[in-house]
Amino acid sequence: HADFFPYAQIAVADAAKGCLSLFDPAKVNFMTYIQDVVPECDCFPRSGIRIVPDLGIIAGKDIVAVDSATLDLIDEAPNIPGSRAEALGLKPGDDKFKALNLASPRIHLRAAQKLALGSMSYEIDKHESQPPDIDKTLIIPLPPRLTRHKRSSPAGKNISRKAGASKAKFKGSIWEHSK
Repeated sequence: HADFFPYAQIAVADAAKGCLSLFDPAKVNFMTYIQDVVPECDCFPRSGIRIVPDLGIIAGKDIVAVDSATLDLIDEAPNIPGSRAEALGLKPGDDKFKALNLASPRIHLRAAQKLALGSMSYEIDKHESQPPDIDKTLIIPLPPRLTRHKRSSPAGKNISRKAGASKAKFKGSIWEHSK
């Protein structure tokens, strides 16, 4: 219900304060991956198609600043063709979630700021992957799961590795299988 949304947002800030009170602030960092941004919560069975392209990663020591920067970057981004944001005629700079959901997601930011969790003010330092570093950001597929199983012979005796169980060794950047 739309009347409940502001209270739920305030509860999010309150829950964050309770959780963060359990940790040493000097040892806590925050990270947001801005990818697959959909109009509704992705916990819904059908949350819609993405509204903006993948925008990167935001990281910092201030939870409110990280969330504030995330929402601002989403608002500044171009729409994905065919998305609800495009259908509504939203432009870069428009409050996309407020237009899509008829309520501002920034309520939790203002509540968190009032609870002294952080500030909505931020500064962004952009870091782009450079060609020498590009391979560090790639997802490399893992080798098939290697497990050792005891196999039994028909007589119920265990077969040792020497009798045919395969071995795998990691050499450099590849897995080598041998008998």
